Amino acid sequence: MTSYQQLETSVDVIPTTIDYRKDKPEESQVRVDVLVKISVVTANHTYNASTTAPEYTTKTFATTRVLRANNARYVVGTFVNDAEYREQVGVPLLSKIPLIKYLFSRDGKRWVRNVAILTLAVRLIPMQVKDLTIDVEHVNPLEELYKKKGSLKDAK
Repeated sequence: MTSYQQLETSVDVIPTTIDYRKDKPEESQVRVDVLVKISVVTANHTYNASTTAPEYTTKTFATTRVLRANNARYVVGTFVNDAEYREQVGVPLLSKIPLIKYLFSRDGKRWVRNVAILTLAVRLIPMQVKDLTIDVEHVNPLEELYKKKGSLKDAK
């Protein structure tokens, strides 16, 4: 059975073009440095009869690959996490009474394997020189607001 779980991830990617082919950009090669941090639920803690909270384990992974810029998906990393869950199932009130709980509940173990696969696609987007120029005439409205606020304080 396949199930999906929401994970907390952080992915930092630094691409560097190492072999650019202007006539066929999809055949260019890009070095990709990837740093991944992924948090996986490893257990559930029960604090009282009705409050449970998940416990997370964070794994870090770094890799460097040289990929073609053809927009194909490449597997960059795979994370596998095996966890054992202990659970008690039974009749709500009777399963909590010390000696009677053995008649009205059962303990069990459950093994769960979580797999996360990170894929990456690289594509080069041609840019014009005008895309790299900075417009010095542009005025930041927040900066102007702070300037006006400062001049109002000085006038008082």
